[in-house]
Amino acid sequence: MGEKNTTDQANVPSRAATPISVNNFCAIGIIANTDNPEEIFTDIKWEYPVAAFNNMVCPQGGNWFSESAKDDTGPLETLRRELGEELSFDNPADYGELVGLLGVDNPPPEIKIPKIRHVTHSDKEKLAEIVTALQELARPFGDFYSHTPKSVLDTADPKNERGDMSAVVSAWVISLPPKLWKSLVTLQYKFGNLSNESRSVILSLDRMIDSRIRAAFGHDRILQRFWIDMGFPKARRLTLVEGIEHRQIGAPRERWTEYLLDFNPAKRPPGF
Repeated sequence: MGEKNTTDQANVPSRAATPISVNNFCAIGIIANTDNPEEIFTDIKWEYPVAAFNNMVCPQGGNWFSESAKDDTGPLETLRRELGEELSFDNPADYGELVGLLGVDNPPPEIKIPKIRHVTHSDKEKLAEIVTALQELARPFGDFYSHTPKSVLDTADPKNERGDMSAVVSAWVISLPPKLWKSLVTLQYKFGNLSNESRSVILSLDRMIDSRIRAAFGHDRILQRFWIDMGFPKARRLTLVEGIEHRQIGAPRERWTEYLLDFNPAKRPPGF
């Protein structure tokens, strides 16, 4: 689990004469239960300002463009940094990337972990242990190009003024061992949310199929491919967001500067 690389060499592009323009680069992690890979720990894009993707599934991770990303050498560093920032009892909600990427004037109300029960020192230690494991266990899955035409955004929001959205997505698989998965599930159900930026949830493939739960930004295709590779052909029954162009473009690269040879992101860290 997590070791399989789904790269189709036929999909690896030759060096482009002119880099392809995209909005941004990002890295995501598919966090799965080693004993039952049908179960994943993921986020829901709660109150997301793009209606086409509001309240949809989005694996944990983030973008390479903000000030905090300038020291990320590659997608693995971006993923590790984002996991550490997002999954914490202490870090405040940070919408800097949301504002910078989408240009929203009014970020959603602050998302706070419900303090229904007191956060103990043990809770903090367990979450820190989990985050460290997530950062260390990430394994490459594939790089993908995702393009959402304006028509898809318009269908969800007739007043939409955004143009096409496109990104290079570096996807990683994180297989969490049974003991740590149990600790993660315990914390998730104790507090209801472990994310500072979205709403964390534990979902199964069956639930996503039966409830027609969709994933944002073309990540539905990545999750579908992951589950099929794990031996669950029923993942073909997932409900996908229609109209999104999505294709695999190779294996994750070591450095973001390697991606700049083929792609030109509109958003990038200062100095790049």
